[in-house]
Amino acid sequence: MDDGTQAVKIANPKTLEFQVVRTSLLQGLLKTIRENRSHALPIRVFETADVVVKDKILERQARNVRHAAAVWCNKTAGFEVVHGLLNRLMQVLEIPRITAGDRRADTGYYIRETNGSLGL
Repeated sequence: MDDGTQAVKIANPKTLEFQVVRTSLLQGLLKTIRENRSHALPIRVFETADVVVKDKILERQARNVRHAAAVWCNKTAGFEVVHGLLNRLMQVLEIPRITAGDRRADTGYYIRETNGSLGL
């Protein structure tokens, strides 16, 4: 299975516009921010939709996966806003918050501290 970062091309698209399908929601969110940059800050955008990821096991070698993405655009960082959104989303989905060292948890989420770098 692939991580979904490679383009997925359609073999027989109805039009050239639909030759490549989305593998990420980020590009659409950034385009929306660009098109709305004249609006007053903050700009808040949220989307949930299917993206396509490669999957060599399947006959079509790709599958749809539901993703959610959000962008907070303001003059300040807004970490608390994004953190609050994540916590609320996980609460609605009934996914418990755990600690990073909780090895016994079958499911859950945690936010890992970093030194400020993105770690890419």
